[in-house]
Amino acid sequence: MRMTVPAVWLGVAALVLGAAPARATEARVAVVVGFNRGLESEEPLRYAGEDARRFRDVLVDLGGVSPDHALLVQGGGRTAVFEAIATSAATIRALAQTGRTVTLIFYFSGHGDEASLHLGPEQLPLTELRARLSAVPAQLHWTILDSCRSGEIQKGVRRGPDFTLDVVPAGPQGAVELRAAATGEPAQESDSLEGALFTHFLITGLRGEADVDRDGQVTLAELYSYAYRRTLLKSGSAVSPQHPSIREEFSGAGDWILTRTSGASAQLTLPPLTGGDYVVFALPSGSVVLEATGGQGGPLALPSGRYLVQRRKGSHHGVAEVDLALGGSARLTDADFQSISQEGLVTRGGRGALRTSRWVALAGGELPTSARPEGTAFRAELAYQHAFRAWDYRFGAAFLSGPVQ
Repeated sequence: MRMTVPAVWLGVAALVLGAAPARATEARVAVVVGFNRGLESEEPLRYAGEDARRFRDVLVDLGGVSPDHALLVQGGGRTAVFEAIATSAATIRALAQTGRTVTLIFYFSGHGDEASLHLGPEQLPLTELRARLSAVPAQLHWTILDSCRSGEIQKGVRRGPDFTLDVVPAGPQGAVELRAAATGEPAQESDSLEGALFTHFLITGLRGEADVDRDGQVTLAELYSYAYRRTLLKSGSAVSPQHPSIREEFSGAGDWILTRTSGASAQLTLPPLTGGDYVVFALPSGSVVLEATGGQGGPLALPSGRYLVQRRKGSHHGVAEVDLALGGSARLTDADFQSISQEGLVTRGGRGALRTSRWVALAGGELPTSARPEGTAFRAELAYQHAFRAWDYRFGAAFLSGPVQ
């Protein structure tokens, strides 16, 4: 494994969070909604609330959305959703006065049908939701609806993976609505992925797996193509095929960049893999971060931390650990993976590190740039790290020379 680490000053624990900002002339505001409970006749979902939180995190980390402009709603019914939309509208009016173009992102995870979203015992008609969103004075409106309901479900707008945006001099203006499934199809949750299929692959794609041209940014066309393909493939081996759908109303639209992965504080590159996939777990909690195919997209942009990577190909399985607690970049090779039986793979899941205790030696530096002219900095650290249940304990001493960012 090849690894580079930037210099960072930390005390007992190491944590770096980075965000790739939107262009200086652009601002983004998000309303992210997750409801596990639907109508009384519907079984509660398990991961809708967590899906919403994870989607908000990727928007803040990589999508140019300021934490102050990312509103998370996980209860309160229609009133809470309407208040969040009204707050976003006021924020966007203020941002527009500074001369910037503004994008509104609305995400929903929960129960729903063709006509409405189910917010606990209340229903929110889609016609009313779209009217309120369209009234927000943003140049771009991006709506994502990952609504799940058992039985006959009527939802979706247009079925099919084909989607292109013509590049013209003017920036994109208009609206896009993505839905998790086409008419008559259930949107599925996955216990193994700990989330809804569609949202899981949206987040994985936004973190770099959809970046097929490896230019360090994920466009709407790249994301939709990736999420459609992976959701259909995964759902086809489970309950029933699930075809994501899209509705777009653009005027003067060009390539719409959703995330910029090149600015992430931590990046992980996986070795090429044909006929298999990778699952990345956060350590020590064991929560699923993403599932990816090797060598398809660019480097994966991750929050700073430690990870267990599982590689699955037929009857051959392997695991590798990677430490990105100080950010930086890591490139795994085939030699980094330790063989493990399929039974061991199932037993381990992502819940256990290969080593619960270890000594860690880290070193890194920063050079002056036009954006950071303070000077050269160097850092070296020796630390002892111990994982116990869902906690990581780290004790160490560090040497720091020069100013760091």
